[in-house]
Amino acid sequence: MRTVRGTGALLLLAGLLPIAGVVNPRLWDLFTASPRHALALLPDRLGAWQTGMWLLMAGTAVSIAATAALTRLLDTTPARCALALFTTGSALLLVSYSFDLSVSTWAARDAGAHVPGWYWPLNSWSASLFAGSYGLLTSTALLVYGGEVVRTRVLRRWTGWVLVGGGAGLLAQFAAFGSEAPAPQFVALAVVGAVTLVPRNEPAPRPARTRITTHV
Repeated sequence: MRTVRGTGALLLLAGLLPIAGVVNPRLWDLFTASPRHALALLPDRLGAWQTGMWLLMAGTAVSIAATAALTRLLDTTPARCALALFTTGSALLLVSYSFDLSVSTWAARDAGAHVPGWYWPLNSWSASLFAGSYGLLTSTALLVYGGEVVRTRVLRRWTGWVLVGGGAGLLAQFAAFGSEAPAPQFVALAVVGAVTLVPRNEPAPRPARTRITTHV
């Protein structure tokens, strides 16, 4: 039970930290603007931007620990494959976030209007890491984890479908737009984590029958 609750706490934190990183309205048009427009907006919002990026990176790091704990609970070969996919995708995300936090911040604050030409190919490369992580690796891992939760019932069965929905949401965005907003993952992990922290109502064991024998 303690292992299940610990896994739930990690999953909840892995969902809430990134949500906290993106709820600031000052960041929303940065996430949706073109790269050049976003870089022009960034100097006025550096504090919010840096805070949001650190929270996203922390959530990504915690999500690796959370899925590792979930893998131990499931203890199946598909779950271990999903952990490899998820960890690889999370590593790519951390590289992409690190680029945004360091190089993009430098380009907006110090380079100003004179952004060097080499920045734009690197920015496209960082964006491709982001899209590949969520669009292919992380989404597939969530689908596998969801299927294994449904199959094994280590956690409540319906929470497996929540993970499947998170993975399917990422894949659908990638197929439709070539990029994705990672909200389905954040919400799925937070929901499953919160529910896992609530103890299940297990039926009380029936008292053993006492056989009465008589000796004549």
